[in-house]
Amino acid sequence: MLHCPLPCLVVPDVHEKLAKLKKILVEHESRAESVCFLGDFFDNWDSPIEETIQMAQWLRANVHNPKYHFLWGNHDIQYGYREIDALKCSGYTWQKMCAINAVLEKMDWERFGFFAKAGDYLLSHAGLHPSFLREMDGASDEVLDRLEREATQDLDRRRMNPLVGAGRSRGGHQVLVYRDWE
Repeated sequence: MLHCPLPCLVVPDVHEKLAKLKKILVEHESRAESVCFLGDFFDNWDSPIEETIQMAQWLRANVHNPKYHFLWGNHDIQYGYREIDALKCSGYTWQKMCAINAVLEKMDWERFGFFAKAGDYLLSHAGLHPSFLREMDGASDEVLDRLEREATQDLDRRRMNPLVGAGRSRGGHQVLVYRDWE
């Protein structure tokens, strides 16, 4: 699990809006000890492939910055683990997958995690359903590290893991992972 020193600038879904991302960083990064990106860098549905490539190039140039912490979003993991069809979600195209992976290498994708802690806050892309924690007695660092390690091992073996699956309410096959708050 990633640990983000406080104060931490938290940046949610980017979806290839690179100019907006750069503006946010220029305006706010200097006041933060760390920056945690909550995933979904890709799949701005109507954008041209050039914007996808620019986003991948920005990631390549920044993914090893020690101040930056990157979490998987569903619109990233489908390209990082491209062999697993069950990860593909809206916005995915073969053309984007080829373009992104022509820029990003395995060592870049390995910088992505599922969770980050910023002080007492647990950060993730789409939340963590309590059913993952009940059977393991809470959200200790040890439990979260184990969940992340098991998910990564499964994905590396080209197997799905419940942690990364979408729930039925989101068009997936899992009991519940993504949760929409009302």
